[in-house]
Amino acid sequence: MMKLKGIKGFLLISLTLSITLIGVGCGNKDVSVASNDISKNVKASPVSISSITTTTKYGSKLATSSQTVVTSKIAGKVSGVNVDVGQSVNKGDILFTLDRLELTAQYNVAKAALDTANANLDKTSGSGYEQQLIPANSTLNIAKTTYNDAKNNYNTIHQQYNIGDAAKSELDAAKSKMDSASLQVSAASDSLALLKSKTGPQTDAAAEGQVQQAKASLDLAQIQMDNASIASPINGVISERNVEVGEVVSSAVSAFTIIDASSLRSEVAMTDKDVIKVKVNQKIPVQISSMNNKIVQGIVDTISPSADAKTQLYTVKVKIENPSNLLKPGMIVRVEFPDVVKTDISVVPNGAIFTENSVQYVYIVDATRLKKKQVVVGISNTLQTEIVSGIKLGDQVITEGQSFLNEGQKVKIVK
Repeated sequence: MMKLKGIKGFLLISLTLSITLIGVGCGNKDVSVASNDISKNVKASPVSISSITTTTKYGSKLATSSQTVVTSKIAGKVSGVNVDVGQSVNKGDILFTLDRLELTAQYNVAKAALDTANANLDKTSGSGYEQQLIPANSTLNIAKTTYNDAKNNYNTIHQQYNIGDAAKSELDAAKSKMDSASLQVSAASDSLALLKSKTGPQTDAAAEGQVQQAKASLDLAQIQMDNASIASPINGVISERNVEVGEVVSSAVSAFTIIDASSLRSEVAMTDKDVIKVKVNQKIPVQISSMNNKIVQGIVDTISPSADAKTQLYTVKVKIENPSNLLKPGMIVRVEFPDVVKTDISVVPNGAIFTENSVQYVYIVDATRLKKKQVVVGISNTLQTEIVSGIKLGDQVITEGQSFLNEGQKVKIVK
């Protein structure tokens, strides 16, 4: 009797529990249906027509486009240094100077030599030459006149001597004067000829040559003076300094290194598959890692016409303008080269797509309720993904909160 009561009690408890569970199950179904009927605000975007370009990123470092090592053309002791590492310089700015004491003395010697050469040239040309000939010609003319007078006198006395009107001593004296006058003519003529040989037009070329040589020496001395001030050959920034005041430098010493940071370059090594897609002057985005991945524009400057013998890769140089000098050589960058380009394709925001069991889906708004649609996707970039099939142009796809939604959910699209 007690055993029968126990069995009845157990059956009563089981029946009560079953009824309770059924009631709970029915209640949850009603709650789920009621939840789907509550409208939720969602953000959506229509399937649209656009273009997508995929890229291949290459890591690289920024380098200078131009670097110049500055040396002194002449040897000398450094007398002054005007710039230091990190300073910006313009072409023509004086970087450092050499002592000019010996150079100044050499210049003065060369200038004195030129003055002397010019004075000698004046003596052999123009009015100077004529002035020297006047007295010589005058002396010769006087000598000739004296000779002619002496000759005429001798002839007269000789006639008188022949008729007995003149003594032998008078004839000898007249002849002596004539011979003396003849010697004076010869001497004056020789003096004039010698003067002409030393100062005449035939010596102008030699005197002019001496002047030109003296000018060349003076020009060289001036160049040496100018070379004592060493100027920057380019606009840029001092990256190295290797001179101090008092040091002796020569052309073998690299005094300064100047970089032109107004434009930088990035070199990448590309495969043959990728390099054929790149063109000179093509605009390329460059991502700067140390500047919160800031994107700056680069331009393809050069493309190697042949592959490296060891790596079989092609060197591509990208030029990046740097007018504000914010970019520095050595910064790590990622250069993005276009890979695949598709135009006039259906696209949706990347956030609209979710994956379940390796299958891609989107939620679309059908009337006022969600509908789960399987899609086939194509290429994508950082913002959009190509839709190959599964939904059509104009369908509103949910872009946020898919994981908290259910198919059939009533929704309201908000901006």
